[in-house]
Amino acid sequence: MNHSIRIMSQDDYDSVYRLWETAEGMSLGEDDSRDGLALYLRRNPHSCFVALDGREVVGAVLSGHEGRRGILRHLVVKQEFRKRGIAVALVRACLEALLAEGIKKCNIFVMDDNEAGLKFWEHIGFYRLEENYRTLQHRTDAPFRGEPK
Repeated sequence: MNHSIRIMSQDDYDSVYRLWETAEGMSLGEDDSRDGLALYLRRNPHSCFVALDGREVVGAVLSGHEGRRGILRHLVVKQEFRKRGIAVALVRACLEALLAEGIKKCNIFVMDDNEAGLKFWEHIGFYRLEENYRTLQHRTDAPFRGEPK
């Protein structure tokens, strides 16, 4: 069967979340809630996509940018639909959408233990950057210790 790709909407949340839950190597958190996805889609209305087989959501990807670099997140294709070019089509849609917004580079974060994910991304042309930084994070709703005393 042929698949189609379209912009993700908030109405896709339940189907997309079910895919994320069953995907190996996927790391989900509180930002992946219904409200979290709504916020992401409002900020990135033209660069998040779902793949459909008929009316069934069989793949999904989030992408967006902060003005300089794009980022892809949570690429997933339902197990029985893999090896049909769906993941590549989803990534291509993201890269084209980001380029249309003037973004020329795109990053992807892959968990260290997700060897299949690393292999996929390298296979389609993404390359590892030299390890010259470590990702650090701070919650915006947590106390900030950087205030002067």
